[in-house]
Amino acid sequence: MLLAILLISATPAHGQVRLLRRISLGPAQHWSLSDISGTFDRNAIALTPAGDVLLFSARRDGNWELYRARGWKTEKDSVERLILPGYFSLKDRQDLEELAADLFVTKDGAYAVCVGDARWLKRVHGKAVGNSRADNIVAVVDLATLKIAKSIHTKDLHIFDEFQEVSVDSDGRVLVTGSPLGSSATRALVRLAIPSLISGLKCEYASVPDKNAAAHAGAALDQDCEKALGSTSLENYSATHHPAVAGDPQFRCADAALEYCPQPDEFTADQRFGLGLLTEGHDVFFGGWAETRAVAVIFSTQTRSEIGRLDLDKDRDMGPYLAGDDERAYLLVLRKSTELRVYAVGSPATESRELGVANSPIP
Repeated sequence: MLLAILLISATPAHGQVRLLRRISLGPAQHWSLSDISGTFDRNAIALTPAGDVLLFSARRDGNWELYRARGWKTEKDSVERLILPGYFSLKDRQDLEELAADLFVTKDGAYAVCVGDARWLKRVHGKAVGNSRADNIVAVVDLATLKIAKSIHTKDLHIFDEFQEVSVDSDGRVLVTGSPLGSSATRALVRLAIPSLISGLKCEYASVPDKNAAAHAGAALDQDCEKALGSTSLENYSATHHPAVAGDPQFRCADAALEYCPQPDEFTADQRFGLGLLTEGHDVFFGGWAETRAVAVIFSTQTRSEIGRLDLDKDRDMGPYLAGDDERAYLLVLRKSTELRVYAVGSPATESRELGVANSPIP
């Protein structure tokens, strides 16, 4: 009950969050008896430098989909769809432990990198038997034509089969990292060119903990690391690609009596707006935690204060994703994997100038 009380007392009077648009992204993926747990209900969202919204969605038949929504702040919005065949499907569900969708956009906005991430682990009576195995399907999409330029399986790179991770590094290359099962400090990485996905040399290195017990790249274990990373040292490359992420320490609760205040942990590209998440819940049996409420909290970096809040449906909403322009902040929320909801954040004076803004607050 404490968090609920704090939520009411900390809600700003001047900020409003209003529904601007609802954009349909196609038919819903219907519930399936063969996927009771909703393993394939996975989505990823990203913004291009031009401001288009990209949505990458998993599908049980292996034909995953990429949507592009343009003009989402106006009545002239348009949606395009690209089918990406050959991804993981219900045929791969035997011993499937984890499934995720990830989406990246290159800095120049030329390409999207769509990643299906899967890991399998056999269990008997709930206990793991043997080693896990991992694979990622990576597809590069040319956003000028909205066509697939190239796709690969990361298992074919042979950089440890147990755990793998895919991202796009600060040099604009696909970065694939792998590690073996257990406490081994050995790691490996391979960088792939975009859009060809041609692989560079594999770099094996030792992962060592820092003073905060967080693992980071240590000494290279072979000479290929120098060739793989060029003039950048392994330590510098790791620090650049995995910079420390922290909320703005200058944000403070206005009410000193409050014991809890959500802090922004992500910001728009221009650093004008921040987004934090406030959650509520309760303890359950066996030491677990059940979340009962999630609230998006939007901040202004100019005033270093909250400018709005939005309750999320924890069972039907994905996100939110924070966007911004010269005038205001926007929250992008995916509802039931099929509807993109665009919320405008700002003062009533600004909202009255925005085309299509509702006249009443969203409940």
